Amino acid sequence: MENLKKKNSYRLLLLRAFSQFGSSMYEIVLPLLVLKFTGSLSNAGLFYALIKLPSILLLPFLGIFVERFNRKTVLFYCNFLTLVIFTVQLSLFVTHTISIAILALLGMLMNLSYSVSDIATRVIFTEIIPKNQLEKYNGIKSIIDNSAIFIAPMTGTLLYGMRGIEFVLVVILILYSISALGIHRIDYKNSSNIQKKNSHILIELKEGFQMVKNEKTILAFFILTMVLNFFVASSEEIINPGILIAKYQISQRYFGFSSTFFVIGVIFAGIFIIFHEGINFQKQLKKIFITNSLIMILIGVFSLLFINFSKYIYYGIFLFFQILLGFFTIIVNVPLTSYFQANIPVDFQGRFFAFLSFSANLSIPFGISYSGFVAESFGADIAYIINNICVILIVIAVYHRFAILNNKK
Repeated sequence: MENLKKKNSYRLLLLRAFSQFGSSMYEIVLPLLVLKFTGSLSNAGLFYALIKLPSILLLPFLGIFVERFNRKTVLFYCNFLTLVIFTVQLSLFVTHTISIAILALLGMLMNLSYSVSDIATRVIFTEIIPKNQLEKYNGIKSIIDNSAIFIAPMTGTLLYGMRGIEFVLVVILILYSISALGIHRIDYKNSSNIQKKNSHILIELKEGFQMVKNEKTILAFFILTMVLNFFVASSEEIINPGILIAKYQISQRYFGFSSTFFVIGVIFAGIFIIFHEGINFQKQLKKIFITNSLIMILIGVFSLLFINFSKYIYYGIFLFFQILLGFFTIIVNVPLTSYFQANIPVDFQGRFFAFLSFSANLSIPFGISYSGFVAESFGADIAYIINNICVILIVIAVYHRFAILNNKK
């Protein structure tokens, strides 16, 4: 049984790599297509808001859907639906009958499929991976996901430039076909609570909220996750461009290296977690939260101190801190996710992870807007410092208020 679980775990991770690579390729090509169709950045922004809206609004209900059905079946049909969507797109591009309205409709369906698949993946991880191995496999998952995010955009852009959108879609179809067939072969027994099919959806949602409210450590970690989403998720959109491009006049051709060095840190963190199973990262989360924010504060402080020096000296320092930031971000995220998977009953996990994603989809845009206002008023580096001082104070307050992992004095 243990060998079977291990085999299924590695197979699931490998198959996720195929689908993640395909979706990451498409996500880098889609803005080029939308801009070509609309000819306007504002219209492109409207397009993205439109295709994401249904999946965001339906997220809490998607979690109930995942709980009610076999997770393997859900993952298979999500992959199959995505295959159908890409096949339709390919035929429309080949026949030159594609339109922005059809692209938007297919985008809505694809985002719904992605959302369901993401929730189902988190839940099935709990079912096929032993609790004491969750951090290790989540570390592997973070390496796979971020490697795909790092490599796939370059590959997608290159293929799009050389062979066109049709060739890119063919490659994506092959990747998703491999993923769908592989998921179908996973040896997995359903542990869904079929009796829930007779329950009222609103009652199930209320039960899910009540579970989070009653489990104080889960509630505390949920609050801290939302705090990070609000104060820190704006780095890529607001803080990094504000410091590097607006303040230090770093060329846009070099700006992308900030993400590259961040991913390097992420990969190091994944490897570190895999080979240090003896470390109880969850017990150390308070220190890791604070360390993560201190790194971001230092990025802001060095930005203030080095403005009269060579911009490339600061840029080198910034890239070094990006590696550290990528490392500690994963050292935060993996133990958090693993704790949720290990301690939330499977019958509640679909609702919980859906609610977590829903809350993130609300808090991140508000956080970006807030950070943009503060950065515009005081500078991006000052905003970074203020945001992370807030994070540290909230972490200390939450740990003082809740008995998190018996750490309350």
